[in-house]
Amino acid sequence: MNRVSTIKLTKLLWGSLGRRRQGQFYILLLLMFLSAFAEVVSLSAILPFLGVLISPEIFFNEPLVQPLIELLEISKPEDLMLPITLLFSLSALFSGMVKLLTLYVSTRVAFASGADLGVNMYKRTLFQPYSVHVERNSSEIINSIITKTNTVIGQILVPLLTLVSSVVIMIGIIDRLPWAFSQIL
Repeated sequence: MNRVSTIKLTKLLWGSLGRRRQGQFYILLLLMFLSAFAEVVSLSAILPFLGVLISPEIFFNEPLVQPLIELLEISKPEDLMLPITLLFSLSALFSGMVKLLTLYVSTRVAFASGADLGVNMYKRTLFQPYSVHVERNSSEIINSIITKTNTVIGQILVPLLTLVSSVVIMIGIIDRLPWAFSQIL
């Protein structure tokens, strides 16, 4: 499928969704941005964690860490190990939970949208003139609707949502790469 037909198909699908589903897609997009932020926070927490593991005394003298040291009343560099490990673990758990929630919501929205499309196709089919119903086999019509709905869900909506989520996360990570390299070097 070329790019133009994909864009046209996406616009057609978007137009056939109800306002409620469109609102759910906007909420899903916000959730994707939250997932990207959580992923960046989780990846950003790796450097302090590794810094404390490798050389706690250098990390202990870092100006950015001084507020944490004062807040926790830490007196020795080795005492930084537990708080930084907890922060890293919590950020990784939070990131994982947000990614799972995003996956769950995107799958639910995709399948709910597919169900809405299927219902719309059934309605259009049912409200055809009687002569159309007499000429066509009803099992073929039902099979065609089910097949088309499953194709839209499985080959368009779910991959499209996965792609959008991955791109949002990738942009968030790439945006933070210069900062990460400056911390390493």
